[in-house]
Amino acid sequence: MTGLDGAERRGSAGSRDGLYHQLRRDIVAGDLPPGTALVELPLAQRYGISRTPVREALRRLEHDGLVERHDRGLRVRATSPERVLEIYEVRIALEGIAARSAAEKRSTYDL
Repeated sequence: MTGLDGAERRGSAGSRDGLYHQLRRDIVAGDLPPGTALVELPLAQRYGISRTPVREALRRLEHDGLVERHDRGLRVRATSPERVLEIYEVRIALEGIAARSAAEKRSTYDL
């Protein structure tokens, strides 16, 4: 655990994006180590938030490759720091291409 009490966690995880970023930080920092089962209700209680934002944050984390489906739900994916860097290098490149394409195809309405 990060050493934060419930009130501090609620402050940082009180929104959808806040919870996603807090869970992501906890996974990267090792507070939620590889193999940890990620169950909605205990996570909602831990971060002082309802289950719906937990579910949405877990979907985003799965999309990012930080969590994976397991027999009975989701768990923190075991990965190396090198693999994480590779994933983010690809995302950075793709986001740059997408931004350039959007800028080139923009219309006066978009401005």
